[in-house]
Amino acid sequence: MFKKISVLFGDKSSLLYKMAIAKAVESFFLSIGFALIYFTIKNLLANTLSQELALSYLLGFFASIILAYLVNNLNKYRYQVKTYSIFALERIKIADHIRKLPMGFFNKSSAGALSNTLSESVHTIEPVMYVYSKILSLISYIIMFLMMSFFLDWRMAIAMFVGVPLAFYILFKDIDMTEKSLVDRQHMQGQVSEATVEFVSGIKEARTFGKGMRSLKKYEQAASNFKEQNLKIEKLAIPKVVGYQLSVHVGFLPVMVLGAYLLIIKGELNLPIYLLFLLATLKLYISLQEVAGDIILIKNVSAGLTSINNIYENEPLMEASENKKITKYDIEFRNVSFAYEKEQVLKNINFHAQSNTITALMGPSGSGKTTVTNLIARFWDIKEGEIRIGGTNIKDFKTSELLAHISMVFQNVYLFNDTILNNIKMGDQKATEEEIIAASKEANCHDFIMKLPEKYETLVGEGGGRLSGGEKQRISIARAFLKNSPIVLLDEATANIDPENELIIQSSINKLVKNKTVIIIAHKVATIKSANQILVFDKGEIVQRGTHAELSKTAGGIYNDYILRRQRARGWKIAN
Repeated sequence: MFKKISVLFGDKSSLLYKMAIAKAVESFFLSIGFALIYFTIKNLLANTLSQELALSYLLGFFASIILAYLVNNLNKYRYQVKTYSIFALERIKIADHIRKLPMGFFNKSSAGALSNTLSESVHTIEPVMYVYSKILSLISYIIMFLMMSFFLDWRMAIAMFVGVPLAFYILFKDIDMTEKSLVDRQHMQGQVSEATVEFVSGIKEARTFGKGMRSLKKYEQAASNFKEQNLKIEKLAIPKVVGYQLSVHVGFLPVMVLGAYLLIIKGELNLPIYLLFLLATLKLYISLQEVAGDIILIKNVSAGLTSINNIYENEPLMEASENKKITKYDIEFRNVSFAYEKEQVLKNINFHAQSNTITALMGPSGSGKTTVTNLIARFWDIKEGEIRIGGTNIKDFKTSELLAHISMVFQNVYLFNDTILNNIKMGDQKATEEEIIAASKEANCHDFIMKLPEKYETLVGEGGGRLSGGEKQRISIARAFLKNSPIVLLDEATANIDPENELIIQSSINKLVKNKTVIIIAHKVATIKSANQILVFDKGEIVQRGTHAELSKTAGGIYNDYILRRQRARGWKIAN
């Protein structure tokens, strides 16, 4: 755990060493207090304790205790404040690391799990300095008492520390099972968060289709799993806590028994040393007992550190060392193959999309079309082949440079819970309000925005839930207009839109793609027939390529069969 803490603090790890030094100083002052207690008892029994000597011992004792208290509490406050500042930055650091990860990471990690790591996992490790200081105190007491006790009587020293190894074993070594369970608990808490958001977001659809009770099922299951995991942790923790406390209580007995034997029967131990050992052992085992109450806290901290380190173990996309500029906008795939882990998605893809042309991708669902657009934006890295823009491998551009030249309009639009103006402004953070309005007009969304109560200051709700699908799509196109990138990637932008909105959005897209290098995924003939080239995908391969006119003449091909099915579909009607 100490290694994880050191990694977490990074360049602030000097705080940990300063805390260790502070604890050593605190222990030094405490040892002076114990030494003064010993001399007081010794002089008292020898009848040599004068008033002046007793007063000096008493003042020295109080001074040592006060100094130890001041060192402890002043450093505790100082380091605790700094620790909260570190964790405030840590949340930002984790989010920044996540931002740089390939999209494959998000296939393995749900939004709920990531949200839980950023909030709950970081929250569980915020007491880390408290835990660290408690353990350091314990270690410093052990070192202090060990040195003192072996100097006074080695037999009593062994008796004093006989229970410590077992207590430390339970505290540090026997925690793997509980820590794993706590990590699992944090994952399940993320599932509860995700199920809650899904339930609330989909409540309207669930009630519309009479599935209101069934929509609770996923949430109930997640909550039930979370409850069972908490009970499992309690069952695992209780025996360990009891065992730890037992080892602490048992550890006090050898000092009492051996000390009494050496003092009364053997006469090899004087009373002051015996009393000093009793006091020192009492202090040591009280400290051990206090740590017993923090076992779950310690393991929670360790589990939180594990969850965070699991994120940091995922390597971000490699950034180019040079800041090359994109000056040409043709896109080329050279022998590109790609797999999501073990699932092969693309197989030896080759094509060249010239600047200021439209390349349309079509084919069955799951054939690899969306993967092509994601790879162009470098959401994943390929291991086989090359993707070039302007003749340069996209890996040779910095990610910021690459994405600055690409606009993307997705089938499923996500809007942030902010104003319409700020959602459009994502296309260009430096844009003026006049430029945002101009982009909105190009995207045919200015008119409906002006009808809203707060106009451009209207809050769209979580995910844009207060707007219709067509309205959200038009706002996403306004973003693209504002960004005005030379490369545009369109993924089924009109797939789930009603006919009225489809005509409006198609009109906006026609203006958006003018004089741009465009990669468009679509299945509607009206959308792709004007493309400069059409690539037909099937099972991760390009099985046909050409213009609409060329492919329409190929009998039996996927494209021509699709055109015929679309023509037949237009003639269907509902029977009386």
